[in-house]
Amino acid sequence: MAELTISPAAVLSGADADFYQGISGDTVTAGKTMYLDSLSNRLRLADANGSLDSAEVVGVALHAASPEQPLRVQTRGTLTLGIAAGVGTSTVYIVGGTPGGIAPVADKAPGWYCSLVGVGNAQAGVYLNLFPSHTLA
Repeated sequence: MAELTISPAAVLSGADADFYQGISGDTVTAGKTMYLDSLSNRLRLADANGSLDSAEVVGVALHAASPEQPLRVQTRGTLTLGIAAGVGTSTVYIVGGTPGGIAPVADKAPGWYCSLVGVGNAQAGVYLNLFPSHTLA
């Protein structure tokens, strides 16, 4: 398996979604996992093989943003990612090793911090239920 290939235009929130609004610290496209940088108070691309902080997922970006622009992320609920994403029903997904990526848990490599993103559903999406790395240690 590999990280999901997400078409930003296919990213859609479900009616059961919860959100967080912040300021982007990176150039972002829809469908990327994000963490909150405590030093800059900016949303940045999450990365499982960076640091514990960078793996602390807070949500998935719902639209594109450049640094210092407002960014809305989904924190819980149904998130459609599109058929091209290759989402597997009942597959558990984690923050990937590529900044902003979402990977199946089977792809976890040694040294990665494991932050759960959610579980794949039959509608080409994921039910987000975030568990950051520090809660799984």
